[in-house]
Amino acid sequence: MAPGQSARRLDDPDLIRQEYERPKRLAERMRVTRQETDGGSPVQAVIDAVLERAPRTVLDIGCGNGALAAELAVSGPTVVAVDLSEAMVSLARTRGVDARVADIQDLPFPAASFDCVVAAWMLYHASDLDRAIAETTRVLTPTGRLVTGTLSSRHMQELWDAMDFPPAAPITFSTENGHTVLAPHFDTVTQRRIEGKVSFATREEVRDYVASTIRRAHLVECVPAELGAMSAVSRHSVFTCDGPR
Repeated sequence: MAPGQSARRLDDPDLIRQEYERPKRLAERMRVTRQETDGGSPVQAVIDAVLERAPRTVLDIGCGNGALAAELAVSGPTVVAVDLSEAMVSLARTRGVDARVADIQDLPFPAASFDCVVAAWMLYHASDLDRAIAETTRVLTPTGRLVTGTLSSRHMQELWDAMDFPPAAPITFSTENGHTVLAPHFDTVTQRRIEGKVSFATREEVRDYVASTIRRAHLVECVPAELGAMSAVSRHSVFTCDGPR
């Protein structure tokens, strides 16, 4: 494999807009790396952090197919969901979710509209991260909470090392820098790290996962022919942020 970084960036708005018009790819990524593992479920950690405050109103930003928003709504709060992708918004609506097309950097809601904002595995897609976080604080009530999930820079690193793939461009919001990024906007930021082993039984399973990724899908034909069963570690963090400034 040639040295150097994979140039595709998770905060490239054109790439992300195209990517999320293909729901099957998102479903495969989520199936592999957000499943409940020996480290627990990162999605459940987000849900627990939201419901801990018994919010009356919740905004789910970057809602994807609406599964998280629908699950939160079952517990009682009024949930509104937004996503940049019309395809994702359409999927969310099929689940009965009040979903709308909107950008986190310019949310179409008045100030102090929500008791809780969820931004699950999406802040690294914002081209202007500071503005995106500022928008979450604007729409939160003074006692509101932001719950956000993200990845480590070493997420699934064993897989990429086994295939000698070049390093990907750094993500702008990660396990490693999340607290530093969020702290200027909130009085309190807590972090929970969740890791678990992800197993691949065959080379084809590895290929399917690589093909579903945003930054390395173009390398799928470089998966070594001799690769067999292997495992990697999914590395997530859930940040809970209180006291919006």
